Amino acid sequence: MKTAEEMKKRVIKRLGRRAARKEGFSLMEIMIVIALIALFAVLVGPNVIEMFTSGQEDAARVQIKQVEQALKLYYRNCGRYPSTAQGLNSLISKTSSCKRWKKVLDGDTIPEDPWGSDYLYFSPGVRGDHEYELISKGKDAEDESDDITSFTKGE
Repeated sequence: MKTAEEMKKRVIKRLGRRAARKEGFSLMEIMIVIALIALFAVLVGPNVIEMFTSGQEDAARVQIKQVEQALKLYYRNCGRYPSTAQGLNSLISKTSSCKRWKKVLDGDTIPEDPWGSDYLYFSPGVRGDHEYELISKGKDAEDESDDITSFTKGE
């Protein structure tokens, strides 16, 4: 009969031989994994980037709608929209030209668009017969190409 010590040594010896035979991944296995990761990145990467960009545009539209609601409350209190010179700060800071002024936008600052730029505000609007216009210059921060505005084109 074998003692516990002998059995223990025998098991350790067997495990050691198995570990010595196992050498790790072959070059072919590593190359297959890298190829699969690259394929995944090529197929999924653009979709993730598109979803992120689309999300930023949606966020800008939502922010514009929130500021529009605040502008409507300002109009209800003051009887007119803030001028271009007064700007959107009129929604959070008292202006001398409005006797019934109330703060109509939460927070102490006007929100920036999702790309970190200020929204442009014009009253009256510069692109037609709109009483006001809110504009985000979009990702490129330049005119026209990807602007997000408070009105629909052709409106």
